Amino acid sequence: MDKYQDISNINFSVEEFRYPFPSGKSEINRSEVQHGIIKYVWQGNFSADMDEKLKKGIRTLDIGCGYGSWISDMAQTYPLSTFIGIDIVSRYFPKDTLPNAGYLECNILNGLPFPDETFDFVYQRFLWSSLTEEQWTFIIGEIVRVTKKGGAIELMEFEMKLTNSGPKTALLFDVSEKFFALKGVNPHIISKIPIMLQSTGKLSNIQCKQETIPLGWGGKLGELALRNLKSGFAAGKSKLMQLMNKSSEECDALINALDKEAEEYKTCMKHVRIFCKKD
Repeated sequence: MDKYQDISNINFSVEEFRYPFPSGKSEINRSEVQHGIIKYVWQGNFSADMDEKLKKGIRTLDIGCGYGSWISDMAQTYPLSTFIGIDIVSRYFPKDTLPNAGYLECNILNGLPFPDETFDFVYQRFLWSSLTEEQWTFIIGEIVRVTKKGGAIELMEFEMKLTNSGPKTALLFDVSEKFFALKGVNPHIISKIPIMLQSTGKLSNIQCKQETIPLGWGGKLGELALRNLKSGFAAGKSKLMQLMNKSSEECDALINALDKEAEEYKTCMKHVRIFCKKD
């Protein structure tokens, strides 16, 4: 991407971005497991009708690429396409990349550092916990700006509401919602994203698909999904302790109670993909 804007002189704070999980090896592992779960459940890395174009060779952007799991997978699958990942933290970008993949550190709240209509396909997932509604409106505008006419946009988010949750599980999620509200984040933003996309007046064929994932039951998939959820709660345990006025041991007991409750109540979580075309 020889025309990207150099923003190395811009200072920013990761706190400004509101990402709730600490960086480190445990978060890398959690992210990689999550990527595997998503790919298995959805039977692929995306839902937009882009397979044939990707095979022929297009430019693709992954916003909030994290540790590069999606890009690494896609770059190997589609060697004729170019994949660019951007994230606010660069120290965990893959050190060994394929020749058709690259990464840039930038804060998307300053805008996407690319010219108008640069990419054929723009992909973003799981930033619901990091952006306010006002920031979502800005970012969607930027996504539309850098997408080529006729190109595709796909957003994927976790629905912050479980199906068939037990009382202790519900308590953890209620407290988590309060935590995000204190940060100015709407944990149910997924329901508003299609409206935000429509309001740009530049997109068509906006579609939503969802998949339900068992937690702790339903075989290996449920086991991994629950383990991944518990690791997320464990990463944010210090915040839970403050909000609930509970000790570390009490919070551990609540998190560990997820195993029994998920099996008893047959708890499920939902992922939602929203994809559309730029006119």
